[in-house]
Amino acid sequence: MSRITDGKYLTTKEEFFLRHKNGWFIPNRKRVYLYWFKFLQEAEKSQNNSVDWDFYSSWGSPRNFTALKFDEWWEEHWRILFGARQSKVPVEFQKYPISKMSKITFEKVRLSYLTHMLRDTPIDYVEKKGIRFHGWRTKKPDFPVDPNNPVERQPQSTTNSLSIAYRLYQKESVKSRVSRVAHLNPEDEQISKMSIQGSIVSLLKYSHAIMKNVSVGNFP
Repeated sequence: MSRITDGKYLTTKEEFFLRHKNGWFIPNRKRVYLYWFKFLQEAEKSQNNSVDWDFYSSWGSPRNFTALKFDEWWEEHWRILFGARQSKVPVEFQKYPISKMSKITFEKVRLSYLTHMLRDTPIDYVEKKGIRFHGWRTKKPDFPVDPNNPVERQPQSTTNSLSIAYRLYQKESVKSRVSRVAHLNPEDEQISKMSIQGSIVSLLKYSHAIMKNVSVGNFP
């Protein structure tokens, strides 16, 4: 079945490009370009990337690009940069080509951007205190297991990954927490803290890779 956009079914031919407005088409949903724009801004701010502004000459001036608002920029540039009168335009004839982005890829891009923006979150998420017994999981004879003498253990974080995950989880709507970021909920005792930290580290690495890519004109 053809996808629905703007309340109308698209024909098979139209699905190559999405109908945008006033008889014009674009290859992807508007929000895909939102994150290309946002990552380009972050790449321009970063000292680790050098944006090729010869490639992005039609996007605006590098002098004020990081201060631009996406919606205002989009209204001025979308037709010139991405628009087409036909619903199918070969990649080689697209001024700023971009492949059709799947929902899975888009979600990874979105979460990596949000994680990047939370990268400086202080280590302020405190894990729940746990109860353990002397000698538990130790094989040392001088630390015998004493079932009558439990001690309270207060976990200490040396990384802000759990703090980032907690804030990211809280930023999502209740519905999205279930469908999109349930695996990042540090309050869920069934989810390994190590797996959450690994997911955050992976998203941060992906955000760095995207910034490197957009610096030379590729997205994501």
